[in-house]
Amino acid sequence: MAFDGMTMTTQGINLQTKVQAGTTLNFTKIKVGDGALSSDTTLASLTDLIESKLEVEIESIASLGDGTYRVRGTLTNANVTTGFFLREVGVFATDPDDGEILYSVANAGDECDYLPAGGGSVVVEQVVDIITAVGSASSVTATINEGSVLLSKATFTEHQEANPIDHPDNSVTDAKIGTRTIDDTVEAASGAGVLTNLFSKIGYMIKSITGESNWYTAPDTTLAKTASHISASSAAHAASAINNTASGNISSTTVQAALNELDTEKAALAGAAFTGAVTMAKTLGVTGKTTLSTLEVAGAAALDSTLAVTGETTITGALAANGGITVNDYTVPYIVAESLGTTGYRKWSDGKIEQWGITGSITSSGSVTFPVTFSEACTHVGWTPVRSAITGSGDSNGVLTSYSTSGFSFSSGIGVSATYLWVAEGY
Repeated sequence: MAFDGMTMTTQGINLQTKVQAGTTLNFTKIKVGDGALSSDTTLASLTDLIESKLEVEIESIASLGDGTYRVRGTLTNANVTTGFFLREVGVFATDPDDGEILYSVANAGDECDYLPAGGGSVVVEQVVDIITAVGSASSVTATINEGSVLLSKATFTEHQEANPIDHPDNSVTDAKIGTRTIDDTVEAASGAGVLTNLFSKIGYMIKSITGESNWYTAPDTTLAKTASHISASSAAHAASAINNTASGNISSTTVQAALNELDTEKAALAGAAFTGAVTMAKTLGVTGKTTLSTLEVAGAAALDSTLAVTGETTITGALAANGGITVNDYTVPYIVAESLGTTGYRKWSDGKIEQWGITGSITSSGSVTFPVTFSEACTHVGWTPVRSAITGSGDSNGVLTSYSTSGFSFSSGIGVSATYLWVAEGY
């Protein structure tokens, strides 16, 4: 068949105007015939084929993307009783006002082929693709008689190779897909693969996450429960629930009990009695009254309260005792206040006070006022002249004439002018 192209008829042009306004373009059939076009007749003026011989069912339509559509049918001579020259072909469509019309037509004239009658030795079965203009139609359909249309191999191959798959929605059911078996030993080296391969990779990942022997075995817990467990600060994560291996001097079998045990040991240094020897490799700090049988400290000892040691005590570092130290039931006093200088004092934790000073120039007698007053009594007073300061000569003996908690008086006994160093003790 030597057709130069399809020509839209006047009826087709009129329908095309309606299609541009929104009417659906619906192709209904293909006709072939052997009519010869006279010189005074145009293809556009035709309303039907000149000599129609055979109708061809529309098999499929497809947009070609350039304002044209391909209308396909399969031409066969199976039902042709008398052979004819296949000169003309037409595509018919439905006009909403005029009914079925000849939409486009072509005529090969003398360049036509002969279609023999069926039932003989020549069997004709040929795909007919008609390319016809549709303009900017938004909706193009075709009337396809599914009971009588003959499917061509070309259409079937096109259907097989269509991507995406050329099936109506929801027509590919589970039964059509068939049963697939997941092999959860297939490791996911990439994200590509056929359906069964992809399912197998997913199964392997699920099994790896759950730790179960099969991908479909329910896990012992969920990811949500695992996340909640990890972030929890109580229950299984509480110190009382975490196991501890007892060793050394710690006998507790949970972390919380071990902490309590260590806290108890710390409290013992603040106010407990130890019957065995205590050896400190580092600094010893005592904040409460503590009694020890023996004590050995390699570092410094800082005592804010009483430390009682009944046995030998060795401290190789500095000893700072703000509390009492008891050795063999004797509490060693410590300084609680002092003022150091030419005249000064020192107060001890047991109440004892030591005071000292130097007088001005005294000839025969003098008096001294203590820097601090003894709380209870003055128990000792002593003085001596500064010999280099003595002018003249005389008896160095002197007499304490009076004393109290606030001071004392004396006679020099040397009969010359001198300064005196003095000391006093009391409590």
